Amino acid sequence: MSLEDEILVRIRPTAEETARIDAVAKHLVDFVRSYMDEHGIDAELKLVGSYSKGTYLANPDLDLFIMFPPETPRKELVDVGLKIGEDVLHGTRMYAEHPYTSAVFEGVDVDLVPNIHIKDTSHLETAVDRTPFHTEYLLSHIKEGQADQIRLLKKFMKGVGTYGAEPNVRGFSGYLCEILVLRYGSFRKVLEAAAEEWHPGIQIELEKAHVRLTAPIVFYDPVDGKRNVASAVHEDTFNRFIAASKAYLAHPDERFFFPRPRQPLPESEILSRTGSGLFRLLAISLGKPDTADDNIYAQVWKSQYALENKFRRFGFEVFRAVHGVSDGRVTLLFMLAHDTLTDSMLREGPSADGKNAQAFLDKWNEAGIVRPFIRDGKWYAVVPRQYTSAEDMIRKEIAQAGVGKNVPLDSLKVLDHDTAVKECDRLLLSELLDPREAWEN
Repeated sequence: MSLEDEILVRIRPTAEETARIDAVAKHLVDFVRSYMDEHGIDAELKLVGSYSKGTYLANPDLDLFIMFPPETPRKELVDVGLKIGEDVLHGTRMYAEHPYTSAVFEGVDVDLVPNIHIKDTSHLETAVDRTPFHTEYLLSHIKEGQADQIRLLKKFMKGVGTYGAEPNVRGFSGYLCEILVLRYGSFRKVLEAAAEEWHPGIQIELEKAHVRLTAPIVFYDPVDGKRNVASAVHEDTFNRFIAASKAYLAHPDERFFFPRPRQPLPESEILSRTGSGLFRLLAISLGKPDTADDNIYAQVWKSQYALENKFRRFGFEVFRAVHGVSDGRVTLLFMLAHDTLTDSMLREGPSADGKNAQAFLDKWNEAGIVRPFIRDGKWYAVVPRQYTSAEDMIRKEIAQAGVGKNVPLDSLKVLDHDTAVKECDRLLLSELLDPREAWEN
């Protein structure tokens, strides 16, 4: 038995698991239909997502769409759709790009989503209206045996840390995995294409695209040729999948599917590395953004990038940065070349014959430490540095840094090198000091 056959035995739902989820799905549809009939609600029910396509792994969610007639006003669609979710499932209203109800029904996570029943994707009314077409497309194009190939790809993606379009992963959605297998034929052929053919900006089609888009990876939606199914895939995640594909094809191993948990470095190793004098740490601790769970990591990433830019703007070179969210707080941990700088810095000015040259000279002839001089065709001056301490800079500049809008700045704590070593989570420190891919643990 091949490794991939062995993996399939472990990840393919058993007959008992399939029978149970089938029973729950039928009961859910019947339960919601009974409520709608009782209240005279004119809408069609349709199960979508991996369960309806038969490409799910263990413990799938159920996505049930309430498809209202095209003439339904949006306010009625939302109000009635959410009320069904509250009355029938006693669920929680979720407000992402399109409002829906999230609940647990007979032990299964369920999303109840109101949408418009449209004839084709040229008449989109809501952000989720194309989803039923995804289900129909896959069911009409999938070949025998490809459901298992999709399961392998999804499990591989999960194992290597590239599965999920959510902001904490910025990766490949389940639907993207499904159509990748349709496009290339099998799990291995997807990996071979990634390893041998993919490059930043790769364009992939199943059906004729209507536009040309740009992104690290573009896969035109076969049911809507103006949309990139891979729009959530960050360039780092894209390249991580390519690296994982190459590594697996060279040395197949179950750890790509079932990675071992990352173990923190021993405390002695952390102390040795952080005491080397080769870099300095600075940790920024903030309260968790007061926003929907779906948006928290988007704001954490935005904050990390904004603060990296601030460090560089004021001359503090950033080697690497990581973040963690736990106990109601966000920790942003930075590895800097230096956390203190000299009192002076070299300021690059305009070209010597440029129209702004005189303004530069007027400013720095008196205020500069060394008068302006010409080098390689440009004016330069040695000037006083605004901030010599990274910690001081962050405290004074964070409000103008452009961090996530729901990040509570009044909760700011800045931890210098020694304090960060003592107080930061050891696993987060290990991730910063000893970066490893999931399959390398």
